[in-house]
Amino acid sequence: MIAAILLVTSLVASAVTIFRAPQVSPIDEISHIDYVWRVMHGELPHRGDELTDFALNQWACRGQENVGDSLPACGTTDRAEFDIITENYNAWQPPLFFAVVGMMTRVGMMLTSFDAVVLMRLACAVIFAVGLVCLYAIMRRWGVPAAVAFGCCALLFGMSAFALTSSTVSTDAPFLLVGVGAAWVLKREARDEKHGWHIALLVGLLSALVKTIACAAVLVVAVVLGVTGLYRLLRHRADGWRCGFTALGAVVGVGIGTLTWNAYTSAHTPAGWQNPVLGVNTVVLESGELPFLHWLATGTSVFGWSGFWEPAQTVTYLGSFTQGIAALLLTAAPFMAVLVLSGPERKLGWVGLLGPFMVVMFVEVQEWLRENAYFATVFPRYGLSLVALTALCLAVALRNRSRTTQALTALGGTLIAVLSVLDAMGMGALSVS
Repeated sequence: MIAAILLVTSLVASAVTIFRAPQVSPIDEISHIDYVWRVMHGELPHRGDELTDFALNQWACRGQENVGDSLPACGTTDRAEFDIITENYNAWQPPLFFAVVGMMTRVGMMLTSFDAVVLMRLACAVIFAVGLVCLYAIMRRWGVPAAVAFGCCALLFGMSAFALTSSTVSTDAPFLLVGVGAAWVLKREARDEKHGWHIALLVGLLSALVKTIACAAVLVVAVVLGVTGLYRLLRHRADGWRCGFTALGAVVGVGIGTLTWNAYTSAHTPAGWQNPVLGVNTVVLESGELPFLHWLATGTSVFGWSGFWEPAQTVTYLGSFTQGIAALLLTAAPFMAVLVLSGPERKLGWVGLLGPFMVVMFVEVQEWLRENAYFATVFPRYGLSLVALTALCLAVALRNRSRTTQALTALGGTLIAVLSVLDAMGMGALSVS
């Protein structure tokens, strides 16, 4: 029953936003729409490919808030009329997410009269909602009471990332599913005390085929388990091998998926191709300059998961309130877990606490080695796969609290859910477009 409430609430809020906010999200949505459209027609995009006529027409007709007059009149597909990059610069992304959304869109086109982009967005709404239900299920598997699990899951409706990930065509839509997979791997070590290397390998592989940065949650869990395994082995404990093999399984899974897809994209990259968005979000280092001091400035960027883009139609006083509450509790959650939990379960708290720092390092080191550049701002969306683990930290930390605390947690979650639906409807608007 509670899972059904979470599912329906999520789908209602997402659908309201989808139909109220037709404009294209500036967070790469047009490149995602193009990718899905290509997959639906039996092809994969490659670096250097221009956006399809379908994507260009959708872009021109729907508009985009931050590009001003760069888009031509609706119905235009002549690239010369677009005063903006028309290459699909996300063609290198792995295909699993796009294939799933494309399949769901095809089914939707057979059953309804909605246009393809609306159906793509609804597919992402379904993916988010299913991830939320899975998060509730994993919380229950960790022994969290139903009331607390509901409240902690409903808290995520208040995140500023909710509209982006559940109402646009976004590769961040599966972030809860990836995080739940990582939590499943961790649970087998922290509670069941069973070998989990094969689960870790599968979760790592699927994460790598969804989105490269989505592997963050799996890799953070692998690092924590690897360190735990080493510590146990140094103390001559045989169970250290179990942790070590689980960590290795996660890394191998990520490695297989990432290296295989990178080999494919490299083989299909035109000679001399240059990234058209290089330097847009990064700063190239001077000759001989090291990035370490720059990294310090971004070390805490991911904490709180706030400041995401959302459509103007859902910018409200209600939304600002729920976003503040969500950011506060999600920041505090891993600290609570480290202090409250004990024994093997404390690893969950360390994953939630160290994860945001490690995501920043993953992103910065990769950019340094690949482009000799650094991110002046590491966007919180790069760490979204950690949100499920962070919410789980909060739930497990509250697991053994009094019945009054549990009831208040459920009541707070209900309030967040109701306010989020009203926010999607535009009540208490700060601005209206």
